[in-house]
Amino acid sequence: MSWLTRISIAKRWVTFLIAIAIMGGSIFGTLQLKTELMPDIELPFVAVFGTYPGHSPREVMNDISKPVEDEIEKVDGLKHIESTSTEFGAFVFATFEYGTDMDEAEKDIQRHLESNPDLQPMVQSEKLVVSRISFEMFPLVWVTVASDDDMSSAQVRAVAEDLVDRVSSVEGILQEETPFMKPVEITGGDEDILVIPQADDMNSYGIPVSWLISTLEAKGEYDSLQDLRDTPLLIDPAVKVGDVADVVEPVPTSDTNGKPSVSIVWRKDSEANTVDVANGETFTIDFDDANGFFQLV
Repeated sequence: MSWLTRISIAKRWVTFLIAIAIMGGSIFGTLQLKTELMPDIELPFVAVFGTYPGHSPREVMNDISKPVEDEIEKVDGLKHIESTSTEFGAFVFATFEYGTDMDEAEKDIQRHLESNPDLQPMVQSEKLVVSRISFEMFPLVWVTVASDDDMSSAQVRAVAEDLVDRVSSVEGILQEETPFMKPVEITGGDEDILVIPQADDMNSYGIPVSWLISTLEAKGEYDSLQDLRDTPLLIDPAVKVGDVADVVEPVPTSDTNGKPSVSIVWRKDSEANTVDVANGETFTIDFDDANGFFQLV
């Protein structure tokens, strides 16, 4: 018989105390556990985004993709690298070995890019951006605000912006903004006016589409649809926009069930608890929904 068995039999109260202490510690630890749909796992991925419009994919490859790859290859722990070059820019995706310090890897890539004299101007102008791939990029809460009456898109967007201001007080909302990830994103609520060129009219006046585009871009803002129709072309002031194109009533850039709508996306801080932040946002949203001016979908 071992000494532990002898003590357990001789001093039973000690055994009960130890059992109670273990049970109490287990219950306390369980209650303190954070519930995460997507736990904070350090993914071994780093992406480099480069904008280089007006160049062919081959030029983008030679001027951005290949030099970026050469600099990333100098970083320890690199497992695989691949890149995509288009006429708009470059996307370089680097995979590292699991266990690599990704904070240090991201800083090393940034340092190497800044030390390259050909890439340094793009880094400084933020046309070349280094970003880690993490679960923070995924939305925590996604809400669509849609009007339940004849509210305009601008009015719906104003309600959505007010809602964002209220929810911003919830603890745990992501605050830091990067070029490719914002704490809160609002999309929709704008109205686009359609200007449809009429081929027959443009041919009769001898007006190319480029003249129409340059005229619309030059002024930018118009007081009314009629003001837009009466705008003279820059190259030929005798011809107005309405003479060569149909100007259509504004249409919402997004709608839900046929109603103008606005989408809102919130992201949380990596150190915050997913359930607590989501519950805090939902409570605030439910509170705002009580005013009856809009629907939350």
